Amino acid sequence: MAALDRLKGPFAKLYRTGFFHIFGAGTINKAVSSLTMIVLVWLIPKAEYGLYSYVFNIVSIFALFNGLGASSALLQLCCEHMEDRPLMLAVFRYGERWGRVADVALAVLILVYALVAPGALPGSQPLLALYCLYPLVVLLCELRLVYLRSNLDNRAYAYMTNVQTLLLAGLSIGGALVAGVPGLIAGQYAAYVASFAVLAWRHPLPKPMPEERDRTFSKREYWYVALVSSLNNGLSQALALLGTFFVGQYLASDTAVASYKVATAIPFALSFAPTMLMTYAYPRFAAQCHDGAWTRRNYLRLTAACVGGFGALLAAGLAFGPQVIGVVFGEQYLDAVPSFRILMVGFFVTAALRQPATNFLVTQKRLLANTVMTAASIALNVVLSVALVPRFQMEGAAWAYTASMALFGLVAPVLYWRTVRDL
Repeated sequence: MAALDRLKGPFAKLYRTGFFHIFGAGTINKAVSSLTMIVLVWLIPKAEYGLYSYVFNIVSIFALFNGLGASSALLQLCCEHMEDRPLMLAVFRYGERWGRVADVALAVLILVYALVAPGALPGSQPLLALYCLYPLVVLLCELRLVYLRSNLDNRAYAYMTNVQTLLLAGLSIGGALVAGVPGLIAGQYAAYVASFAVLAWRHPLPKPMPEERDRTFSKREYWYVALVSSLNNGLSQALALLGTFFVGQYLASDTAVASYKVATAIPFALSFAPTMLMTYAYPRFAAQCHDGAWTRRNYLRLTAACVGGFGALLAAGLAFGPQVIGVVFGEQYLDAVPSFRILMVGFFVTAALRQPATNFLVTQKRLLANTVMTAASIALNVVLSVALVPRFQMEGAAWAYTASMALFGLVAPVLYWRTVRDL
């Protein structure tokens, strides 16, 4: 009983601060998203699914720089100024306005690329043109969710992410049933527009206050955090996209793209767990960024929990890969099993070591360190992909990703610890 009573305090605090709401919502969201992907894999013929995956992968590469880092900058700066509400709102409105401008320019770039760039797979260019406004509608929702996080309104944040995920699942599947891949794209647009409408209705931004005009903030600091974070996040997420790109470019096979996409599905879907953990922990580490004792103590606790929990997921993936792929996606995708196992190792290194350290380096304003590590990872990934994909096909792409993640997955925690060691 005494042990149980000691546990109540930490668990009660986690409940009050919204940890279980965020993690529960994240679990539901990833479960629904994964189920949606599974339904689409069964619903759409393999060749068409490969074409869709190739196009969406290219759009995702453009979207790496969505809003020129507005989401990351606003999360960091709004959390820092949460005690001064007029200043926080002035920063948020500034970032939201310029994020929209950036995404209008991004839409033009996607259209130009769709018109002039030769597609590795026939039929990819018209679908790519349909996606030109996709980053903008995603950003509109993303920034409103950042506003909720900046206010530590984790319950509302969790609820609204669930609404968005359910809308995306229902409308995507419905669109695919009606009109195949074009219908799927239309359904995704409709889902984000509806989600933004719900966010604006349930959680509208406060009307501008006179005090906001009196608050000044460093626009130079905003753009520094935004652009460097955009570069870091973009490069980091690019690692997950390059494999599909190189498989499509070198193998020029829609079925190979489909199989590699299936191989990535579960390892990348499992990334929701460290992402939700960072969603909860990041604002607290940002708020306590000058408290060395608190930072070191909680970072060690978090790392130990990540190694144990994600290590168990890795062991299960290695042991039961064929059963998982065969049951979930069908026997036509069993050729994805070797790549799946390799990517599970990459997931473990990313989730347990790299992601927490790189996120918390941002709280210490060590943005350029992340830039250097991520750029080096990209360079290594490209070199390995060029060397390995033509020879080893899908497995070559998987090894390129895992090796590039593993190298700096070991460097980032050391660098973060050295940063906070003398605080």
